[in-house]
Amino acid sequence: MPFIASPLPLDLSMRDGVRLPGQYWPVPDSPLPLVLCRTAQPLTHLEGFVREVQRLGHPVVVQSVRGRGSSRGKFRPYIQEWEDGADTVEALFHADLLAPRTVIPVGLGYDGQTALTLALSAPPTHLCGLAASAPSASHFHSGLCTNGLPSGPSLYHLSR
Repeated sequence: MPFIASPLPLDLSMRDGVRLPGQYWPVPDSPLPLVLCRTAQPLTHLEGFVREVQRLGHPVVVQSVRGRGSSRGKFRPYIQEWEDGADTVEALFHADLLAPRTVIPVGLGYDGQTALTLALSAPPTHLCGLAASAPSASHFHSGLCTNGLPSGPSLYHLSR
């Protein structure tokens, strides 16, 4: 399946007005869910992954988390991911990038924790799966306990 050689810029506003940039990699007329990766890494590090996912027929959005890349705001690990993840999904829905699609959040390490957080905080009507690879127990424990949820180890084992 053909893919777009260059991503389209994406700039989404969070509930507190902070703007988080990203890239939208469309696959025209694809009926498949949108793959979403919110990352603390430079977006250029994900280009190979994005192209492979596009070859499978999925449109992709990659977004810098708050305070990373060219995103505004202060990076506060784990704490901001709950609201920002949910706000990102809502913004994508209202920009008609999801209709009639749903979202598969993906990530590795910290990005895996952002994917899990998004899956727990976004409206379930917009989600169809979760792919969080090799997040460490410390990512789950730090991220989930910081936000007042039960200890992460049980969720970590369920996710493997």
